[in-house]
Formats: sequence, C-alpha cells, structure tokens
Amino acid sequence: MDLLVDRAAEVLKNPIAVFDKNYYTVSYSDTTDVQDEVWTAGKKRGYCLFEYAAMLHGVESMRGTPLPFQIFDDWGPHRRRICPLISNSLTIGYLSVLEYHTAFDAVPGEIYDLVAGVLVKELTIEQAIRLSHQHDSAEMLLSSILNEGFANRALFLQRILGTVFEQAGPYSLIGINMHAFSSRVSGERHFKARLGTIFPKAWSLFFREYVVLLVECGKSRQIPQDGLQQLEGYLSEHDLCAGISDTFSDLYEIRRYFNQAAMAEKMARISGSDARIAQYDDYRLWRLAASIPAEQRTDYVSAFLRNLMAYDIDNQSDYVKTLFIYLKNGQSLALTAQELHVHRNTVVYRIEKMRERFGGVFDSPYHNFQNFFGCLLLLTSDGQPGSTDYFDTI
Repeated sequence: MDLLVDRAAEVLKNPIAVFDKNYYTVSYSDTTDVQDEVWTAGKKRGYCLFEYAAMLHGVESMRGTPLPFQIFDDWGPHRRRICPLISNSLTIGYLSVLEYHTAFDAVPGEIYDLVAGVLVKELTIEQAIRLSHQHDSAEMLLSSILNEGFANRALFLQRILGTVFEQAGPYSLIGINMHAFSSRVSGERHFKARLGTIFPKAWSLFFREYVVLLVECGKSRQIPQDGLQQLEGYLSEHDLCAGISDTFSDLYEIRRYFNQAAMAEKMARISGSDARIAQYDDYRLWRLAASIPAEQRTDYVSAFLRNLMAYDIDNQSDYVKTLFIYLKNGQSLALTAQELHVHRNTVVYRIEKMRERFGGVFDSPYHNFQNFFGCLLLLTSDGQPGSTDYFDTI
C-alpha cells in the first residue's frame, strides 16, 4: 500500500493520504519535503481528529453527484481535495490530496478517478489482511464491535482477553452528533484531547456521524456529574448535541446502546428540547412511538385527536401542537405559554375550545396518556398521518 500511495502521489503531482472507514491512517505518501504542519501532524498521529473525521463523513453527501469530491481550504495553508473510496456501494475509506506542488485543476478529473479506483482495490485487500490480525488499540477494538465485526460472542470474548475491557465496566455510552459540525467554528482542533480531560476513564472514536464516547462508570453506575457539566459547556460552545444510553456491562451489545444514545439525541431535537445532552431514559416512550409503522399509526390516534388534527388542517390552527406541549408540561398553563411563546390567556382559550368544540377531557390520566402518545405518533412520523407537519416550528 505504501508503495502504491507513493506512485499515486507522483501521478497526482501532490502528496496524498489514505484513511480507512474508521478514520485511521492507512498510508501517507512521502512527506519529507512537505512544509504543512497540519498534514505532517496527521501522519504522526495515525488517526483523524474528530473534527477532520466529521469533515470526511460530510463528503458522503457528494456520492452520486457529478462532483464526487469536495475541496476544503480551512485546514492549514494548503487546500485538501477529499474523495470517498467506494466498493460495492459502500464507503471503505477516503483519499485526501494536498494541493502542494500542483494546482488541483492541472490534473484531469479522470486521473483522480483512476487513482481512486486502484486505491479501492488495494484497500479492500489491506482491510482483509488487517481483519486477520489483532486490533492495534482499544478504540479499534471498539470500532470492530460497533461495526459488528465479530461473528459470534465466543470470538468476541476471546478477543477481549488481556485487554482493558476484560474486567472493566459498567459503562455508559455518549453519542455526540457531528453532522452539523464545521471546522470553521473554532481554530482550535482538539476535540478528542478535550474529551480525554473531561472523562479520564473513557475511550472515544468516530462512528457514522457521531463521536462515540464509552465512559467507565464504576460503582456509582453513573457518568460523573462534573464531567457532564463540562461536556455540556463544550457542546454549547460548538453548537453540538449528544445522547446518553442506559448503563450496561456487556460490550458485545455496544451497538444497541449506541442506538439508544443516537435515538435520544434525535428525539430531543425533534421535541424542541434546548438541552445539549439527552438521556435515553427520558425518551423510551418516544422510541416506542417511532417503532410503529407509519401506515398503522392512525390505529393508535384517538378520535378526539383525529378531529383536532382535521380542524388544524382546515383552519391552519395550532390545537394539536398546543395539546402536545400542554400535556408534556404536566398541564401547566405557564410552562405551555412559555414554550409556545404566547400569553397564558391564549393557552386557556385554546384548552377551553378543545373542551367545548371537540369534547376534550383533561382530568382523566388514561385519556391524557392516550392523547399524549397520539401526539408522539404524529411527531415522530413528521406529521403523519396527513400532509401537514404540526411540529415544524418546535
């Protein structure tokens, strides 16, 4: 691979680097004459910074377009041309080209495509070889588990023997959504290092569009509160959000807990919560609602709520939205008004209209729960059934 990468750099007339799908360095071309501190630091590090990994992941959106690459100019003094390496419709790595010796436009696009095709073939072989060897680090082992790289539990248990995970635990998993992250947010790029200072007993890696943080909880079975407070401040500074899974001890099930964290983060955004960190424990009912197929959801929406929904569609009113927030806030008029950004009397008027016009009952815990769950069904299906998204402003 190293020899091939050096030859590819000669063809492209610029230094290149190849990363695998887990954002670890596969190979760099010869960099003895490269005076770009960010580029050379990446080679020494052996893996991508989370900020750079988020940038690489963002290139996925270019797939299937006439321009399957992206050029970045905010990572050091020289531009980078990033291209996903795709095999059988799956991204298996990334090619990064540094505009150092020759302008990008001076090399025909077909040459880039040719180089990428050759690298895909070699990287496929390289990855097959790597799978037959021991993993290089705790993070790479975690990456393998997240990617469901073990055929069965017996192979997994054999692999963790003698590692830091053999006796460790319990854990909780934090998933930080990096989808909207921009490297332009801050000139300082040290996300991984910062996480290491906040949670000394933790391992972090980039998976899909998330920074995944596996935190060892110890006897308390909880993530340290001071760490969560520091993390919340950091997330707020960079306009990021995160979800937290249940506490667990079985690393073989880590993918399940990643899904919990990702679901909590997603549902918190859908609900309009302004919290930077969402606990999965607060969104179990939301996940249940989201799991019901869209075509079956009307079966679980009360007649009262369906009538309310039809009225909203015909009159462009906000009764369903008001009901959802009213029930979510424990029927507090003040909190509902605050969240809707309306006067308290407006909420009183709408609730009374729901009683008089539609026969709403708000003193029955059963009916309140049924209607709240019906609102969740509408919310988690982007306004279905019907063509109007009642919650587009939440």
